[in-house]
Amino acid sequence: MDLNVSGIYKITSESQGKCYIGSSIHIRKRWATHRCELRGNYHRNRYLQNVYNKHGMDDLTFEVIMTCEPEQLLVFEEQQIQAHNSFHEGLNLVETPTASMLGYKHSKEALAKMSKAA
Repeated sequence: MDLNVSGIYKITSESQGKCYIGSSIHIRKRWATHRCELRGNYHRNRYLQNVYNKHGMDDLTFEVIMTCEPEQLLVFEEQQIQAHNSFHEGLNLVETPTASMLGYKHSKEALAKMSKAA
């Protein structure tokens, strides 16, 4: 499947059988960001970071669950978090996503920090 799409994705820890559900307007770029943050040990999701620190990148599998229009991301992400029970028994930190990164711009300070950590 082409990763240059908008949609919902799943990252699964093979050793733990737990998953993280996320959404993005550009899935390929978001997966690259996840990998960079995990390798830099500054991923905002402490559960995902702990799995990476313990088992490494080879333990994580990435797959696109569905594609959708950007305006539908939060609705479908919430549905998939519930369907995979990834809040109660998985790696998601929130049960109901309330904000999209759509249009979000990092500050210069945040960009410099991410660049330094990478």
